[in-house]
Amino acid sequence: MRRTGIRSAAVAVGIAALAVMVPTTTAHAGPNCNGIYKENPTDGNVRAFDYEDCYGEMIAEDTDNDVNWDENGDVYNANDRAGSVMNNGFPDTYDMVAFYQHAHYQGGYACLTRGEKYADNLNQPTDIYPNGLIINNTISSHRWVFDCHWMVT
Repeated sequence: MRRTGIRSAAVAVGIAALAVMVPTTTAHAGPNCNGIYKENPTDGNVRAFDYEDCYGEMIAEDTDNDVNWDENGDVYNANDRAGSVMNNGFPDTYDMVAFYQHAHYQGGYACLTRGEKYADNLNQPTDIYPNGLIINNTISSHRWVFDCHWMVT
């Protein structure tokens, strides 16, 4: 069975913060997400949708980083709304995207690789930030990353 979950991580506060990745999976592979992914396998976009299985409004479709999903920019009025997310990034360049709990890349974060393609239901008990908060409807910013193990200050 294909993995459609996201890897979760949290930012620890102190002199330096260390991101720790925790693998998670969703319960099933969403047929609607799968169809949308196949239409745009490597167009360079990260996408987010209002509801699970990529239904509802596509609230984000972006090729670069976005520091705040609630301010004017490429992603606008999408703060705390995502029920499913998708990574259609470019191989090697945009391989992994980190979704952050708060604007300005703050709070817990969860990474999604191109290989995982999409997380079709962010309301699963396994799709949580390490602080215990379920990822569903809590994403406020995103950026493309090369690794999910780095020091954050």
